[in-house]
Amino acid sequence: MLEALSRAQALSIQHELVNALSLPVAGWKVAALPDGDLISAPIIRGVFFKARPPFSAVYGLGGVECEIAFCFAREPIRGRNGFASEHIIEAIDRACAAVEVADSRWASKFSIPRNAIVADLLSNGALVIGSLNRNWRDVVFEALGARLGVNGDTACQTSGAVP
Repeated sequence: MLEALSRAQALSIQHELVNALSLPVAGWKVAALPDGDLISAPIIRGVFFKARPPFSAVYGLGGVECEIAFCFAREPIRGRNGFASEHIIEAIDRACAAVEVADSRWASKFSIPRNAIVADLLSNGALVIGSLNRNWRDVVFEALGARLGVNGDTACQTSGAVP
């Protein structure tokens, strides 16, 4: 059943889900996938935290992603063919480190088709952001280090990737 879900149906479900949750949109999760597909979903206010989040160690699917979050000063200028990279970059005011906690509303939480993930707000269970940096243009994202600590022990450590 989930395999037959079209992108239009997924976006419609996404919209209905946000309305049903009755919480304002705090931001957007956007992913440019290796196959060229661009997917996005709103992040609702109820799962957006600017400090240590109020949930236990066992939450969601157990997956976390270290990411960079961007804060826009204004809406990017749309050209004839959509948004150009340079217009998006010009509109960004600040950036910060962020940790996303993966979760799913689907009964089968693994091996979910892409459009079902889109419908489920891209499996966003929570987003925790760090301090905002106005000098983000000086950061070499590909060289950033990330470390996941669990109870003081390093569970995973890696270097950045091209965003």
